[in-house]
Amino acid sequence: MLKSKRILVVEDEALLALSIEDVLIDASAEVVWRAGSVQEALTLIDTILSQGTISAAVLDVNLGGEMVWPVADVLRAHAVPFVLHTAYQDLVTDPAQAALYKPCSLNLLVEVVSTLSHQP
Repeated sequence: MLKSKRILVVEDEALLALSIEDVLIDASAEVVWRAGSVQEALTLIDTILSQGTISAAVLDVNLGGEMVWPVADVLRAHAVPFVLHTAYQDLVTDPAQAALYKPCSLNLLVEVVSTLSHQP
């Protein structure tokens, strides 16, 4: 489903991040990177984009009290599609933005990421 796709996961809950990573790898993602904070994600994005591409990203909205919006802005600037994976429905104000609300099926998350990573 995600064969040769390069996926970024930004999630501060370690067990959930590992579960997401596992399900993406099981769906044949080529590479899955994980970041647990806004700064870590921004640094990782800079490194990844200097060496290649990111097919899609999964972003938790609230990273230990810090909002993920700077990461979303950088991804948008580089035309990297992403899904917000959040418990905060009221923070997703753009109806056109892909969003899944916790708790959700990780299989559904893979389906959404697969759809995003196939966009031109």
